[in-house]
Order: sequence, then C-alpha cells, then structure tokens
Amino acid sequence: QFGYNIIDRFLLRDSERDISRVVGRSYLVGQALDIFLTVPLLGVGKGNYLDNVDPHTHFPYNALYDQSSIFVGPVPSHNELFTLLAESGLMGGIFFILMNFFVVKRIFMLFGFIEELPKENKFLLLIIGVSLFSYYLYGFFENNNPNNVIYLFMLFGAVFSWVNEPVEGKQKN
Repeated sequence: QFGYNIIDRFLLRDSERDISRVVGRSYLVGQALDIFLTVPLLGVGKGNYLDNVDPHTHFPYNALYDQSSIFVGPVPSHNELFTLLAESGLMGGIFFILMNFFVVKRIFMLFGFIEELPKENKFLLLIIGVSLFSYYLYGFFENNNPNNVIYLFMLFGAVFSWVNEPVEGKQKN
C-alpha cells in the first residue's frame, strides 16, 4: 500500500530515504516557525498557510492514482501546533492551549472519581481520553483534516456535559 515495507522503514534499512524524510520534516516545521515569527500576534489567517510557503522541487509529490505525473507544490508543516501558530498566531495558539488545558484538567479530575462513576461514564471517559491522546499524537507528526476539529470540539463538549462527577452518591444533572 505505501510503496515500501513499513518494518524496513522503522529499522532504517533504506537510510537515504529515511534520513532525508526526517531532515525534510524538520525543514517543514522550520518554515511554519518562520511564518509564525513573521506575523506572531495574529498569524496569516486560517487556511492561508500553504499560500505563504514556496513549492518544493526537492519534495515531489506523486499523486496516488496518477503515478505518471509529479506535482510540485507547497507542503504542510506536518505538525498541527506549528500550523496553528502560523495561521492564528499567539492569540489562537494561547486560546487553543488553554482550551486543551481545561479539558485535560477536567479529565484528570473525573479520573479521581473513577470508582464512584457508573460503568457507562467510565467507558465514555476512557474513550474520550484515548481519542484526545490519539488526536494529539497524530497532530504532532501530521496535519489534521479540518473536519477533525469538529470532532475535537465535540469531545471537548462531551467532557463537560456527558460525564458528571458524583455529588453525594448521586449523579449531577
């Protein structure tokens, strides 16, 4: 499916490709950081990141269904937080980090009541925690589809509205 053996890639058997990809990713993150430092307060605007980076001839992109053509174009940063900082600046970055801080704080607070929670809420809390962790882990190495942000905000809402801490042995409404 990927055009290479994924186990060989993890074992660095094709070091030329693997090293160039690692160096390439750090270059892409550096581009996002440069854009952020150019417009640090408000960023370049949501969705405008690719309009502000140059196409890379040394990173050709072969389309999955059209292997005969090589498309040269701008490449995303492959790091969701750096893309967020480049597009929305410090204002959006701080807002996003604060939202995540309060959600993660709430999850840890609810885990403190794990014994008193009904089994449905325990399961829901586990699913929300695993989903958020997966989102953060994926976003560290790739750029997320904009539709995933809707899912992220749904999880944020679920943490505060679907799972309630027990109050004197009863569930709070």
